[in-house]
Amino acid sequence: MLFTGAYDRAWVPQKPSPPLPTFLARLFYQMWATAGQYTDPGMDYYEQKYQEMILKNLRNKAHAQGLEIVPISPEQQNTLSSPTLDT
Repeated sequence: MLFTGAYDRAWVPQKPSPPLPTFLARLFYQMWATAGQYTDPGMDYYEQKYQEMILKNLRNKAHAQGLEIVPISPEQQNTLSSPTLDT
């Protein structure tokens, strides 16, 4: 049996993985087309994708409840504070 590692573990909960011959064919073609060169996109790429996924899920949840997500500008973010009784 061929061990495909994290490929199978990462995708099993979300969707069924393609059959092993399809997976191997795609892997072979990718290696053949790029002459075996692999470029790691880096941690920043994966962090950005994760943040986009979190924001997308938050927007979907807000939309389901009839709400809208509004971004806060950096200037407003610095002036926001919890309400106090100082007047």
